[in-house]
Amino acid sequence: MTDEERLAELLRRAVPPVRFDVLTDEHTSRDLWPRVARRLQPLPRWSPLDLALAAAVAVALILFPQALWLIAYHM
Repeated sequence: MTDEERLAELLRRAVPPVRFDVLTDEHTSRDLWPRVARRLQPLPRWSPLDLALAAAVAVALILFPQALWLIAYHM
C-alpha cells in the first residue's frame, strides 16, 4: 500500500460520507439560513434614552459651542 492509498483510506475512515437526501439534526445544526435571516431583520429603532442623549448633546453645543472639542473627544 502506497502512502497515497493509505492517506485516502485514513481520510475515508475519518470523514463520514455526507448524505444530502436526508436532513437530520446533524445537518440542521450546521444550517446557516437562521443566522442570515436574523441579520436581515430590521435594525432596532432609537430608544428614548438615545433620543434624550442626542438632544442633550445638541443643547450643550448650542449653549456652549466651545465644548465641541470636549464632546467630540468623548464620542
